[in-house]
Amino acid sequence: MKGPEGREETAGDPTKGDKRDGDPLDLVAMRRTTWPWRRIATAVAVGLVLVSGGMWAGSHIATTSSVASHMKAVTPSRITATVSEGVLQSSITVSGVVQSSGTFNLNVGTVSVAGAVPIVTSPPPVPGSTVAAGSVVAWIAGEPIFVLGGTTPMYRDIAAGMSGADVQQIQVGLETLGFQCTDPTGVFGASTQAAIQAFWRRIGYQPPVAAIAAAAASSTAQSSDVSVTPSTNSPSTAPVAEPIVIPQWQVIFVPELPAQVISVGEQLGQTVTNPALVVSQGSLAVSIQLTQGQTDLVAPGNLAALRVGSAGGGETQSSKSYLGRVVSVTPTAGAGTSSSDATGSSQSTSPGGSTALPTGSTALPTGSTALVQAYPALSSALAGAKVQVTIVVQQTAGPVLSVPVTSLVSLPDGSIGVRVVKGGQIANVQVVPGLSIGGEVQVTPTKGVLIEGQKVIVQ
Repeated sequence: MKGPEGREETAGDPTKGDKRDGDPLDLVAMRRTTWPWRRIATAVAVGLVLVSGGMWAGSHIATTSSVASHMKAVTPSRITATVSEGVLQSSITVSGVVQSSGTFNLNVGTVSVAGAVPIVTSPPPVPGSTVAAGSVVAWIAGEPIFVLGGTTPMYRDIAAGMSGADVQQIQVGLETLGFQCTDPTGVFGASTQAAIQAFWRRIGYQPPVAAIAAAAASSTAQSSDVSVTPSTNSPSTAPVAEPIVIPQWQVIFVPELPAQVISVGEQLGQTVTNPALVVSQGSLAVSIQLTQGQTDLVAPGNLAALRVGSAGGGETQSSKSYLGRVVSVTPTAGAGTSSSDATGSSQSTSPGGSTALPTGSTALPTGSTALVQAYPALSSALAGAKVQVTIVVQQTAGPVLSVPVTSLVSLPDGSIGVRVVKGGQIANVQVVPGLSIGGEVQVTPTKGVLIEGQKVIVQ
């Protein structure tokens, strides 16, 4: 195709392009000509970048040897402890209660009441309650059994006309309760009988009477010769015409009163199992219950510190501190039993087991009851008070040097010692270890100097 000036034009052919005289334009040819040079320039630029990066990294990365050359030597730190001087001791802390230092068993004799079964008919006293002169400690077949002070046991029925130490104890007890007896000492006369009548009425019962022919003829009359007329369970104000006789089982003499009930053996509706009661006796002391593990540590003579609260319960602002000493440790039997056969081997069982034990088996101990005497003595007002007891179970005889157990080392010569730090220097000191308590050990230096306040290295 020719243009207006007679030139040939090519339409729609990109390979041909638009050619004009003197200004040819061939794009494809240009691309072919410039592309290799662009690739070369790009490669050169990338190479320059890599070379520069490597040079920079080389100037900033250090070798292990170069790092070590810049580090300063570090002196290892030492863990030290101070040498102490003083009494080294260990202790246990337990709870206790103030009560008398001894015990007494209240045993009831054979109760014989016409037409009645000898069972407990009223609730017995409870542990912790107080028993005093004239206190009723049991009600058997509707009859009261009471206590009076005295050391001679009630071994017979006592009736009008009799005499003896037991009669004298009855008289003294009645006078303690406010009932005057003008009869000769130890003689059961009219005045003694009147005092007995008044006492029985005050507790709400008729006095005990008996239809006996010759109760006063012999001071050795036995209770089996007497038939006691039961009372009516109601107060009586009418004078008693029949001669009075006190059955052997109706009075229990207790050496020291008042006393505190420790345990009870009688149960309502049951026959009495002796001892009917166990009560405290003697001066006040602190009773504590120890486990078997604690029992192995505590012994008579151990010192103690006591913190005594009020008689009503726990520690208060008015609590007082006392020194104390363990005076006794009594094992308490456990629920299980143990026995030995002829070969010396032993066996044990617990309640509910089906194994039948041979005769002679004994209860296994599960702990103990310890008594601690307080100094100064505890007042009677503190009976029943709760006490915090700290017992020293181990201690040195006096002040000693002590260090942590972990500071002991084996020295080059094979002996035991410690390493003492002084003025930046370490010196070995040979020692003999002693009592060890709570991570501290008693040490006695045998070679070298060891004094309070020095520093020893611990492991």
